[in-house]
Amino acid sequence: MTTFEKLVAGGPDGEPITPGKAEESEFHGLLVTADDRRMPPRDKGEAVPKEKAAVIARWIREGAKLDAGVDPKAD
Repeated sequence: MTTFEKLVAGGPDGEPITPGKAEESEFHGLLVTADDRRMPPRDKGEAVPKEKAAVIARWIREGAKLDAGVDPKAD
């Protein structure tokens, strides 16, 4: 997930983000879980710090929108 477009595209399990509902968003769940399946994967790095996960949760609760003027395909 290197672009906004890819982040919100979804996959076989559906959409990863439910705008307005961080607790129901798979993306947020993968950031804050203690399970083996998490983001980033355990072999790729440390878990996302709680402070950063809270910022993402707030963004999702606020609608998970892309800022005006930003290309959804940009890295």
